[in-house]
Amino acid sequence: MIASAPPPTHPFIKNHVTAPDGTRIAYLAAGVGRPIVMMHGAFTVADEWLAVADQLACSRRVVIVERRERSGDAPSPPLSVEVQDLSAVIAGVTGDETSRARGDVDLFGHSYGATVVTQYAIDTGFRGSLVLYDPASSLAGPLVGNHAVAMRALSGVGRTSVVRTPNPMHSRLRQHAPHWAQMLASLPSPPRKEEALDGFAPTPEDFQRIQGPTTLLLGEHSGPILRSLTAIWVVRQPGVTVLPLRGQGHVGYCEAPGLVADRIEAALKL
Repeated sequence: MIASAPPPTHPFIKNHVTAPDGTRIAYLAAGVGRPIVMMHGAFTVADEWLAVADQLACSRRVVIVERRERSGDAPSPPLSVEVQDLSAVIAGVTGDETSRARGDVDLFGHSYGATVVTQYAIDTGFRGSLVLYDPASSLAGPLVGNHAVAMRALSGVGRTSVVRTPNPMHSRLRQHAPHWAQMLASLPSPPRKEEALDGFAPTPEDFQRIQGPTTLLLGEHSGPILRSLTAIWVVRQPGVTVLPLRGQGHVGYCEAPGLVADRIEAALKL
């Protein structure tokens, strides 16, 4: 049984930065200390991560990026644009680009958020700690390929039937997530994100550009595709550490936020 997370004990303040294209990007921030910037996945919103972030804020400055609005028919931004959004938030939080160059900030990403974080780390030669929970990629081959048109059609005309398939992850999300309606409204986004993922398959040479330590958090009950992708990731990025999330899957941030926070904290100490 999933219990509702208690209200955060730290006051998370909403702030904004302006992305290069003029879009205002919101983020929630609390705590003091070395900053960690968090990027959520395609189905979630920043508030879904408050329970995890609240624990981290006991010893850190925690920043949760609220990724661009993706509901309804709004166009989903390409990966490169969300990387720029992340860069703008990091600059806003740290005050300058030299902090990033020194490795004075750490990064966390979940699912597609981990994709954004990793691309940013590759582009910048990131020196801080990188913590990735079930990162999404096309390391095992295209996720969508020639099925993109069919996926968009299904998400456009059969939202409830698509989301409410007998999938354990969807069932747990419906039971727990306070923003399920928003997740449902944003359903057209995942097919577009999966299309973006078809072009995200970092090579060993790409991974070598990341100068800081990388830790992968893998849910014990995450799906076989995610587990296979993690296995390939380990081969392509030598030296990466894998920490298991015992008893959890892709939505451990809902079911066991304390465990997820513990694993993030452990990763940041490596």
